[in-house]
Amino acid sequence: GSTTSGQGNVLSGNTGSGIGLYTTHDNQIIGNLIGVDLGGTTALGNGQSGIAANQTVGEIVGGAAAGAGNTIAGNAQNGVTLVDASGTVVQGNRIGLDVSGTTLLGNAGAGVALSGSTSGSLVGGTAAGAGNRIAGNQIGVVIGGTSAGNAILANSMYGNTLLGIDLGWDGVTANDTGDGDTGPNGLQNFPVLTYANSTGGNTTLAGSFNSAASTPYRLEFYASATGDASGHGEGQTFLGATTVTTPTPSAGSKLGARAHCRPKLASSTAAKPIPIA
Repeated sequence: GSTTSGQGNVLSGNTGSGIGLYTTHDNQIIGNLIGVDLGGTTALGNGQSGIAANQTVGEIVGGAAAGAGNTIAGNAQNGVTLVDASGTVVQGNRIGLDVSGTTLLGNAGAGVALSGSTSGSLVGGTAAGAGNRIAGNQIGVVIGGTSAGNAILANSMYGNTLLGIDLGWDGVTANDTGDGDTGPNGLQNFPVLTYANSTGGNTTLAGSFNSAASTPYRLEFYASATGDASGHGEGQTFLGATTVTTPTPSAGSKLGARAHCRPKLASSTAAKPIPIA
């Protein structure tokens, strides 16, 4: 592909995946139309996933630079599937949307699915332009198997049929005191927001967060125009982030945040301190 407009590939209408990577490393997939037509506005899905990477290392899908993101939509399985992959970076893509990023053309499965022993992968990121727009799929991002140490940061997720983020592909996983349970990404506990108020263009959020003791976490805050039927909303607009360190023992940390916007509904996520970019 290419960051230059019109120079990317159209990888659509195949019986398998649009792109398949197996035991490869350090490839970059940028600026392509995957699962849509040449105009990028009509679904022409692949019979499996848009991109499928199995036992790969250090692959890059998209990027934060202008034009690096791919349009990955309309596929019969997931937008991006990672199986036993390590160090994958998925950034700046439109996943489940047309090339304009406004019309839903969802993938039938997840926008991004991490399974097997996938580790050290980054979906989104803290740099400008690194977040993906993931919408219109069955699930935004799902993490399964024994996958661990994967970060999902600063993405815009909305309009997915089920959850924005699902650990285990089994719906909402309840928080547990001290976060001692095990599973995909350690079945990371989520922050609980108890208060949101908008005044004069500023929004104040408050709540609590309980997880492993004496550990720093990055908490992200989002606004959405509509809620989720599960009561655990997605996150359409990234508001900002803060870092908290849980006490010893972790009786739960009080948290608060302030942002310049007027969200109708607010949500929050937590990520353990793994390398991010």
